[in-house]
Amino acid sequence: MNNTLKQHARTLRLSGLLESLDLRLQEAEANRLPHSQFLELLFQDEINVRHQRLLSRRHKLADFREVRSLDNFDFSFKFERGDDGSRDPSQESRNPRRYAGRRACLISTRQI
Repeated sequence: MNNTLKQHARTLRLSGLLESLDLRLQEAEANRLPHSQFLELLFQDEINVRHQRLLSRRHKLADFREVRSLDNFDFSFKFERGDDGSRDPSQESRNPRRYAGRRACLISTRQI
């Protein structure tokens, strides 16, 4: 790869493009890709690298105690709501004042 090309990519902060450029050049020569398709692949590589960095940066900033995925989630759990949208209908009868504001809020948002 040309050193000026590397330098220009660094100046433009296209590190994802730099990582995949050698591979993409070989692929383009082997498959005789048109210039537009070659550029599209390079740009897609850059977008993918930036997206992965964004996700890892957000993950780091979130400071999760432990990493969890949906693979271990129990989808058989069924969360039931009352007719008025309250979380637990049995609790409403025990303390009606506590849930009165929530009911009014839910009713007003449904009408909008």
